[in-house]
Amino acid sequence: MRVVPARPRKQPAAPAGESERLLRLLEDEGFGIARRSYAPREAIEEEDQATSLHVLTSGTAFLLRSTPLSGEVALGLLKGGDAFGNLAFAGGIVRGALVRALTACEVAKVPGPTLEATVRRNPLVATKLMTLQEARLTRYEEFVARIWSRKTLIRLAGTLLFLSEHFPERNSCGAGPVAIGVLLTHEDLAAMVVSSRESVGAAMVEMRRWGIVDVRDGIVTVQAPEKLREASMGRRDRTSSITPRRTSPVRTVVSP
Repeated sequence: MRVVPARPRKQPAAPAGESERLLRLLEDEGFGIARRSYAPREAIEEEDQATSLHVLTSGTAFLLRSTPLSGEVALGLLKGGDAFGNLAFAGGIVRGALVRALTACEVAKVPGPTLEATVRRNPLVATKLMTLQEARLTRYEEFVARIWSRKTLIRLAGTLLFLSEHFPERNSCGAGPVAIGVLLTHEDLAAMVVSSRESVGAAMVEMRRWGIVDVRDGIVTVQAPEKLREASMGRRDRTSSITPRRTSPVRTVVSP
């Protein structure tokens, strides 16, 4: 019997807007917000995340968790407006997580004591924190839904589908091919699907062979979104009817 994962809950409305509103509320209460810029691949203050709330105001970053067996596992990608770190006031569990910049990023940092004082003075802040916590839980649900299968190809298909829907290139629109707007190496994708770089490379070759995705200059383009969706659900019977095409070897982007 084949098990199909349940769909994750719909993403809460405008989490990015909620983050900006929260920062404005804090500033209106007279609290200064420290902002810092990070270079690509730079770790973002891991040691402070258990006591401070961080808001990614621009750029894209990895949300990572270290595991004894698999090393660093990417729980997802963060974009402008996403929050991480201490959300204990919204019912979150205080757990440090490694966040690493994928592109150039700017992060606003709100110390825990500042959050506590602001919640006591303005209950609306607690409401904003609850919305951010809901967005965080949705990210975890989406991650679990993407890695339900034992097959790397199915997990990779789900991840590429997620990236094409949440991180499309700006000029990608309509129902046609969609270019993923972030540059990811096979090692990055392996961390996102909890697999090896070699397995990801083999799965990518197979999907390119069937015309589902294409890779040029390190940019992954989803050529057939519906076929990719079917592959992410394990429906290989439908994709197998596609006539394979000749492709050049997959090009792996090496980070500096």
